[in-house]
Amino acid sequence: MPALAAGPARARASNHPGGKVKAILAIETSTKDYSVAIGTDSAASVRLTTTRFEPDFDGIAGLVDKALAEAGIRSSDLAAVAVDIGPGNLTSVRAGVAYANGLAYALDLPMYATDSLSVMAHSVPADSPVLALRPARGVASSEVYAGIYVPGRPATLRRGDYWVIIDEVANSLAEQGFDSLTVVGAYRPEMTDVSTSLKVQDGGPAAPDASTLLAMAQAGEERMSPGPVGPLTEESETFLE
Repeated sequence: MPALAAGPARARASNHPGGKVKAILAIETSTKDYSVAIGTDSAASVRLTTTRFEPDFDGIAGLVDKALAEAGIRSSDLAAVAVDIGPGNLTSVRAGVAYANGLAYALDLPMYATDSLSVMAHSVPADSPVLALRPARGVASSEVYAGIYVPGRPATLRRGDYWVIIDEVANSLAEQGFDSLTVVGAYRPEMTDVSTSLKVQDGGPAAPDASTLLAMAQAGEERMSPGPVGPLTEESETFLE
């Protein structure tokens, strides 16, 4: 799956009573619903969510502080930070990326960074093609971000008209001998009704989640970026090619 430049992973010593703790903090803010997850090498992961329109919303920092407290660790126990860089709601994505960059810089931590399409695709088995979709200009528009994941091949990210992408993806997969396609993200119900030569399956989920991002980071499936990362938007080179 798409990733950023690699850098060395570094575990940090901890003053926690349990000794050294290798914990990864995952931050997902590509929609109005923010989620964070923390996983350590000795305990089950903690996942918390909030909505930025809630009256008691106290930002990403507040959500992270609550997650750290629930996990029973300090920020100094973190070994790395993982963040979803989008595409998605640009205001939310920028907030999450800025916070992750700042925290990683302050604690001298490496980062895992990947896109929201790959996070959704990772939530389903990788033994058949997966198409991840997100609205590019609101649900009323036919313009979408799309991630195409075919077993044994590099992922492809695109931005364009929904119907054009669907037609091209279906035809390409059929020519390669595939007979099914799993769809995640937006437009899943609509996709199951689209008439193609493929059997289309609703794989869920509707949006990325911090728990999946955490699992990807823990498995080392995304390379580590040694410095600040930027949000993935419609102006990014990935979508301008």
